[in-house]
Amino acid sequence: MVINKLFVDTGAFIAITDKSDQYHSRGTTYFEELLKSGQPLLTTNFILDETYTRLKRKLSSDAAITFGEAIKKSDQLEIITVDD
Repeated sequence: MVINKLFVDTGAFIAITDKSDQYHSRGTTYFEELLKSGQPLLTTNFILDETYTRLKRKLSSDAAITFGEAIKKSDQLEIITVDD
């Protein structure tokens, strides 16, 4: 049995975090379904860095911190560290 991981990029993280994003409703619904199904998720430290920066600029530092805290709690999301 092959378990495929779904790659999550900045756009998806922004959509589920920013209520004013045009894809917020659809993205949140889809993301909740993924979490319920146990779908393995994958992202990178670079994607998270970009997401924190965009959330801080567009929303607030508090929004970026809240997002970061939620990410740390996720056991369904694997974070790959990009290096040389």
